[in-house]
Amino acid sequence: MTDVEKLIIEKLDSLTQRMDSIDKRMEMLEIKQDLTHKKLDNLTLDMKVSEREIRKDIRQLQDGQETLITVMENKGILPKVN
Repeated sequence: MTDVEKLIIEKLDSLTQRMDSIDKRMEMLEIKQDLTHKKLDNLTLDMKVSEREIRKDIRQLQDGQETLITVMENKGILPKVN
């Protein structure tokens, strides 16, 4: 084997090792990206559930307020609004 061939083989071995290292890093990045995506999906779902619960609570408060106003109007505590 000539010196040039040996040099080429050494360079190829070096490149192969670097590519293996890059492949491992890419695999880790893909795993991290998948985990981040799942966390984002969970956060999105949590936000939607929270928004729904907040809207439900607001409706209940509005209903309670309307009931209280009606009772107070009927008892003459508040003037009736037409």
